[in-house]
Amino acid sequence: IFASTGVGIFISATYHNFTKILMKVPFTTIQYEQMADSGNYVDEYTVLREMAVTLGRVLLLVIVAVISSFVGIQWTFVAAAVASLLMSLL
Repeated sequence: IFASTGVGIFISATYHNFTKILMKVPFTTIQYEQMADSGNYVDEYTVLREMAVTLGRVLLLVIVAVISSFVGIQWTFVAAAVASLLMSLL
């Protein structure tokens, strides 16, 4: 709504990226503290977590590419909205 020019889009994207970092830091810190409290295999848990996150991103990229090749781009945005709503349930 607020981004009607290229500069507005740049500012909105910059703001989004900064707030996303600030939002993720406490959650990531809690996860690392819980892994450290378990005592064993802290490094392995960290590596497995990062691998799972990266694999999930790659799989979602492939799924979106397949969906967007069969249906219009508008339905891809609808699928993203549904996925965003489902993420809020987690």
